[in-house]
Amino acid sequence: MKARLSVLVLLSFAACSTVELHPNARNIAISRGERFRRNLDGYAAVGEISSSCNSRPTLRLNIENCQNDLKNQAYEKGATLIILNERTIGNWWCKDCVKMKGTAYREIDPNAPPPRKPAESPDSIDSTPPNW
Repeated sequence: MKARLSVLVLLSFAACSTVELHPNARNIAISRGERFRRNLDGYAAVGEISSSCNSRPTLRLNIENCQNDLKNQAYEKGATLIILNERTIGNWWCKDCVKMKGTAYREIDPNAPPPRKPAESPDSIDSTPPNW
C-alpha cells in the first residue's frame, strides 16, 4: 500500500499541464523584432504581460505554453499584438525553463472619435463653492 501511494505521488508531480490557447487569441501576433518597436503609430499599449513555464518535458513545449499564456492574457486585455521585451530560456537548475515578458498593444481605429473628457460640474466635490 505504501509503495502504491509513493508511485501515485510521484506520478502526480511528473504530470504535465498544458496552457490551452483561447480560440479568439489565435490571431494575436507576437514579435521580438525592432520593426514593430519603431513603428507603433497605429497601436496603443494596454499593459505589461509575463509568463513562466517549466512544467513540460521539452523546451519547445514550454515555449509554446508561454506563448499561449501571453496570447490569452493579451486577449483578455483586448490586444492584437505582443512585443516581447524579455525572453529567457534555461538557467543553471532548469535547462528547459522559459520566461517571457512583453507589452500588449491594441490597434487604434483611425475612424473612432477621440476619447471624451468628463464634463466639469460646479457641483463637483473638488470645485470651490460659489459663496466661499
